[in-house]
Amino acid sequence: MLRFWNSEIAELSIGDEVFVATPAWKSKPSWYLVVSEDKRIPPVAQRAMSKRAGSVVAEVKGSHAIYVSQPKAVAALIDQAVKERLRADLELQEDNGIVCPCVGEASALSRAACVVR
Repeated sequence: MLRFWNSEIAELSIGDEVFVATPAWKSKPSWYLVVSEDKRIPPVAQRAMSKRAGSVVAEVKGSHAIYVSQPKAVAALIDQAVKERLRADLELQEDNGIVCPCVGEASALSRAACVVR
């Protein structure tokens, strides 16, 4: 098993059958960058999808390839998502009686959790 953010991810091989009981967008936190001038996916559809998924939404002007035209906006949303998840994980640890992970030998990710606090 691989572990990532309190989740287990099974190792799979090409050709393995996969059954998804609950889609990730229904059970995992998500963030969505609505692109207001997208000609491929209309903004109204983007807003509907992000609302259905319960995503944290940011909106910017730009085309479908927003990562090319506005990389700082994309990076800012990713940064926001990482910081929010690190805070949530740290709060979960504290709620379970786990002391600050920075004490002793901690991973870079654990140290980052304390920094974003």
